[in-house]
Amino acid sequence: MTTPTWTHPRTAAPWAPPLIPDELRSVLAKLCRCQPFDGSAVRGDVKTALGTRPPSQKQADELQVRLPGHLRRLVCITVANAADPAETTAQLLLRARAVSTQDMSDNHGPAVDHLRRTARVVDELLTRLVELRCLREAV
Repeated sequence: MTTPTWTHPRTAAPWAPPLIPDELRSVLAKLCRCQPFDGSAVRGDVKTALGTRPPSQKQADELQVRLPGHLRRLVCITVANAADPAETTAQLLLRARAVSTQDMSDNHGPAVDHLRRTARVVDELLTRLVELRCLREAV
């Protein structure tokens, strides 16, 4: 009994890395800067913005940085979840776009109003993504 031999020609190209070392370093640097999603921090910022007392000037300044970041991240997650064609989600995305294109006022009162509008959209998007099981409920 003889062992069968391979009679087909080898047509596969030899393996080559998909990126050169400099590109790999760039990807690694981006991965190292990546922050994990923290639903508790998002809920905390929403609670601060929507609380019965308006946030202080210092809190408002901090929220001006964090809330738009939360909104961008949630919009990206929502858009990536193409399995949800619901009208509710589309309306939330339109509201997110409208809120993110508005300029933030330098006066504390109007700035807090804008922060609260942003926080409402962030909260509704987060709730929707939890309902769709794209994210876990923040504890």
